[in-house]
Amino acid sequence: MPGFPPFSTPRESHNPKNDAALRYPPTVPIVTGMPLTKQDLMGLNVIDCQTTATALGLPPLGPSPLMAQRRAQIQDFLGAI
Repeated sequence: MPGFPPFSTPRESHNPKNDAALRYPPTVPIVTGMPLTKQDLMGLNVIDCQTTATALGLPPLGPSPLMAQRRAQIQDFLGAI
């Protein structure tokens, strides 16, 4: 899945600290429920994962994805490894 500038490769870490602010594409509006830090990302619930994935334009993961899969999809897209 392609990232967004200035990220050059998927899974490239741009947020090495858990309390570092996540970087979103400039065209993505930050809405209630979206994680602001890597630590927030690891604590997302199902609704917030769905909200974030939708805002990022990520494809569905299937009928019953695990929370870890939902978080990993967002984490991979944002380069927050």
